[in-house]
Amino acid sequence: MTIKINNFNVNDLIERHKSGISVNELSKTFGIARVTINRWFEKYGFQWRNQHETEILKWQKMTPEQRFNQTKAAHDAVRGSTRTIEDLSRRAIGKQRTKCYIGQGENEFFDYFIKNNLNAIQQQAFDNYNIDIAIDNSIAVEILFNGTSPLKRKHDIKKIKHLLKYNWIVIYFWFKPKEWFSESNLEYFTSFIKGINRNPSNRSKYFVIRRDGELYSTGCLDSIN
Repeated sequence: MTIKINNFNVNDLIERHKSGISVNELSKTFGIARVTINRWFEKYGFQWRNQHETEILKWQKMTPEQRFNQTKAAHDAVRGSTRTIEDLSRRAIGKQRTKCYIGQGENEFFDYFIKNNLNAIQQQAFDNYNIDIAIDNSIAVEILFNGTSPLKRKHDIKKIKHLLKYNWIVIYFWFKPKEWFSESNLEYFTSFIKGINRNPSNRSKYFVIRRDGELYSTGCLDSIN
């Protein structure tokens, strides 16, 4: 049975995605929001690839020579060297410009934030870190798909502490690896951000929110071990 929604053939989108075309590429080609494509896929029981799975598929399609060339330049650049803070800061700026390190779920969150009039920037560089999505240059939104809390991950703890020192509000939306989010989740998260932003006393605080909207943890710089 051919499925058509708003004149788009969802079966065709599914077959294109199976062939290796990412949801991001489908979105650009057909002018459909990523979150909408994912919602269609979910409605008809098709599990789309996340960012990690897309990278694996791309790697599998490369020849051995292509794989070698893909990694050689990066290895040569850092071999035998110690990266300074300045080097890492320049690298962070490069990531913001190229958007080549966008993680799972970030595009869908960003699209929804923009649609709901939040002043959002993807992969914003701040010193030697990149913020998944920055709101109003004051709220750092991080989207984490992992079995471990960000408060138990060394890189995330360092990032949170650094941002809090500079008066940012840090919000982690934390999902387990096989979890995903719906439009109602995005609506709640957006309302949460707007509410947090209206209260000046939330500056230099962090919040960890689970998929169902549960407040897993909140605190300030002094409360992080």
